[in-house]
Formats: sequence, C-alpha cells, structure tokens
Amino acid sequence: MVNIDKRIYAAGAYVLYDGYFVFMFGLSPKHRNNELGVVRLGGHREKGESAVECAIREVREEASLAIDLYRNPCTYAEKKNEYVKIKGPQEINPVLVLKYRNKYSLMYLAHGNGVLRPAMETQGILLLRKEEIAMICPGNTTFGAYKKNGGKFILTRPLPEDATLVPHTQLRFLNTLFALESKMMADFMKAR
Repeated sequence: MVNIDKRIYAAGAYVLYDGYFVFMFGLSPKHRNNELGVVRLGGHREKGESAVECAIREVREEASLAIDLYRNPCTYAEKKNEYVKIKGPQEINPVLVLKYRNKYSLMYLAHGNGVLRPAMETQGILLLRKEEIAMICPGNTTFGAYKKNGGKFILTRPLPEDATLVPHTQLRFLNTLFALESKMMADFMKAR
C-alpha cells in the first residue's frame, strides 16, 4: 500500500459510549433548512499531528470525551461506491480510509470515556444504537420520528423536529460495517 501519512487531511472516530455510537448533527450550509446532517466526530489534522492524534483531539474538542482506540484487524477503503478491504496503513489500523482529491480521511473505532458534553459549536449529539443507525441511513427519518421512537440526543440549541436526518458517508459506512464484519463489531461492542 502507498504511504499515505503525509496526505492525511482529516481523522475521526466511531466512538462507542455507554452502548451508543456518538454522532454530531445539525443544520449546515450544505443542507436545506429541512435537513439535519449527521456527521462523525472528527475533523482536519493540524500541522505535525498524526492521524491518531487528530482523532483523539477532535473527539475531545467536539464531545469532551477521551477515547481508547480499538485495534481492529481490518481496514476498508471506498472505491467506486463500494467498500474494499485493504491492508491497514498504520500501527493502529483505521477502519475506514476515504480518498478526496488525492488526500485521505481516516476513521477509527474507539471507546469513549468521561462525561459527554457537546462543544458549543456542535448543535447536537445523537446517541445511536445499531438499529437506529439502520433506521437513519435510508435518509427519510425526521428528527421528530427519531425522538418519538425513544432516540437519545443532546442539544445545544433547538433543532426542527420536522427536519430529515441526513446520513453522511461515515454513518452509512458504519451501517455497512455491521454487515461486513459482524463478528468484529460484536467483539468491539463487548470489549471494555
């Protein structure tokens, strides 16, 4: 595999916290007013920072959680709208490598520690179980329907209940990962 370390522009983590996966959600300029983007915890890498350091910092900044990265045995890359298993590029393998304009974004599996508190710039946090991830991924579930079904969340400001929850790439991949690697995901969810 090509050494991608110098071309990593972002990193994040699928954080399992108290049995739930933690995702940010809210209105964004990319979406219409009736859509709430559901995005991973993570962001752009700072100068001199490794991808692992970036993921740890971003989760701490966005959700106030410390994380323990999981040493998963496999890594996937998106190629032509499919996920292909590849050799992991680092000591701690990311579970997902996304390529964008010759740069890469990495996603890790991690367990969260501490008290979950969304940053002020975070409009809200969704706490998702496997079934709720599957419910949101088709892109036709409203925030109100999620709430009505007992979905857990934390808001820093009011968000419209009639707005559709729009899953971004990382959430859709996590839904796929449960099918591709059911044993690994069961092991990850039991580990602690």
